[in-house]
Amino acid sequence: MGIRRHHAAPPARKQPLMIQDMDRILDSLAAKGDLRAIRNSAMLMVGWAGALRRSEISGLDVARDQGGNGYIEFSGQGMDIILVRSKTGPRSVAVPLRKRVPDKCPVRLLQRWLDEAGIGAGPIFRRITPSGILTNDRLGGASISAAVKTAAKRLGISSAAIGGHSLRAGSVSSAADAGASLAALQATTGHKQLGTLMGYIRTRDRFASSALWALPNW
Repeated sequence: MGIRRHHAAPPARKQPLMIQDMDRILDSLAAKGDLRAIRNSAMLMVGWAGALRRSEISGLDVARDQGGNGYIEFSGQGMDIILVRSKTGPRSVAVPLRKRVPDKCPVRLLQRWLDEAGIGAGPIFRRITPSGILTNDRLGGASISAAVKTAAKRLGISSAAIGGHSLRAGSVSSAADAGASLAALQATTGHKQLGTLMGYIRTRDRFASSALWALPNW
């Protein structure tokens, strides 16, 4: 405890990828248009919209009981990401259709990936060889993190500041900035402790989000 007090410093946290960042990433991937870009567009946006960890993204299957940690159920309103095994326990995340910007909708991007790749069962996000051949191998967490870093680098963001958790933190932070309730955020992330959840809310403009603005005479 004495050492921690003497060397006290804020914990090192990855920079969040906010909704504006994600839209720019999707634009850059859309310009490429190959199978890898289609996969990464779906993978990054599904991970972001569901505030998922790398292991949760990697473990997604098309349907239940196919060997992964979770699966997807589509509906007319969007999709349910159902996680049967997760660090914070089983949970279901509802991702509604993004109607105002349909070309950047995580639901539609995922459906396009499954159609283009011809995936009807098993792992959703799979490894693609350097020559562009789709395999049946589930994409690992390290590869997902690398895809996040590469996408962020295109925006001029240092890869050292970005990691897999940038998707999860960015989703929570963007929703919090837009006025989402703590209860809604907690239902999405699955956090049992509110203090842990609050650690994910990393607004970029700390002054604009200060609680002091709630004061009528500030």
